[in-house]
Amino acid sequence: MSFANESFGFSGEGFVAQIGTDAPISRPPPPPGVIIGQNVVRVNVDNKTISEFLSLNNATTAFRPTDAVFSQNGTALYIVDWGNVSFTNTGPVTTPNSGVVWKVTPSS
Repeated sequence: MSFANESFGFSGEGFVAQIGTDAPISRPPPPPGVIIGQNVVRVNVDNKTISEFLSLNNATTAFRPTDAVFSQNGTALYIVDWGNVSFTNTGPVTTPNSGVVWKVTPSS
């Protein structure tokens, strides 16, 4: 969890990357079109609430965020995206060179 400051907005809230389900390894696959995880959430530790910050509109295996970290001055949030990953009964299947680091900054 990485905490925001006044420079980014959402001061004091934690940001968490959620890679999504690894079905069928640990659970049955979700129904078609249902997205489990595959987002970045904000955690307000004071009032114990979780809010979506960045999420998908459609189910895809191409967005697998694994970490969210703020720059040293707090003006940018970097999101590490594992890339295109699907899971089979024998483990994860990745697409080479599909991962990316996203830089998110507040709008001016």
